[in-house]
Amino acid sequence: MNNRGWGLSEMLGILLVFAACILVIIIISNENFKGVIPNSNNSSLNVSTKKNYDDHTKEENSVDYTQFEDEMVKGAKEYINDQTDIDSPLVITLNELVKLNYVDSILDPNNNDEECLGYILYSAKEESYKAYLRCPGSYRTIGYEQTLES
Repeated sequence: MNNRGWGLSEMLGILLVFAACILVIIIISNENFKGVIPNSNNSSLNVSTKKNYDDHTKEENSVDYTQFEDEMVKGAKEYINDQTDIDSPLVITLNELVKLNYVDSILDPNNNDEECLGYILYSAKEESYKAYLRCPGSYRTIGYEQTLES
């Protein structure tokens, strides 16, 4: 019998406590960085402090900007359904969707109702729509490229 060292049961107990600590850290950091790390948000943004606007990050405000992005995707789907000949990939601007009455203008409630800009990337091959929104001074979708908004 080994009376001076650790046995298997002690080692497994320490590993279990260590694993529980790691799990708690992961859960806490996931909540703190929701919306900053790509694909870490589950369809809504939490109320938090503003992040640096120039870092191309999703900012977490009291307004859920993903609802505006969802409206843009819905309008883009209607636009694509009404088209007969579509090149893919396709960039559909928010201004174009507004002009053709597929969506209403998006006004930023956090910035004196200033008009937001954006675009949707459509891929026919993957049947995917990805909305990118920029509300000056308040919000910018991760990966937003300002050259595509016009």
